Amino acid sequence: MEDFILRQLSLMMTTVNLYRVGDMPLNSAIQRIEGLGRIIDGRFWNENLFPLIVDLERINSEIINRSNGISESEKEKVLITMSIIDQEILNFGGIDFHKFISDD
Repeated sequence: MEDFILRQLSLMMTTVNLYRVGDMPLNSAIQRIEGLGRIIDGRFWNENLFPLIVDLERINSEIINRSNGISESEKEKVLITMSIIDQEILNFGGIDFHKFISDD
């Protein structure tokens, strides 16, 4: 079971990185992370990651309602929030994600 959860968390980190490099739009990244969160559920998701996703959804809805793209300040907030998501995942139980992302 732990391996299953770790794979989902690894996919979240991959999604964050895809957004960061511009290979995934914000809306798609939010949807993917939220979907993975529903799979893992539990206290870590509810207390650590879900509130961050709610912040991203708020920013995303403002962008969609305005229909003129993301501002520089919003971009900065999103990148900071994505970095916090990454850090929360890396801090999750001191888990070594290396075995999920390397060919070794």
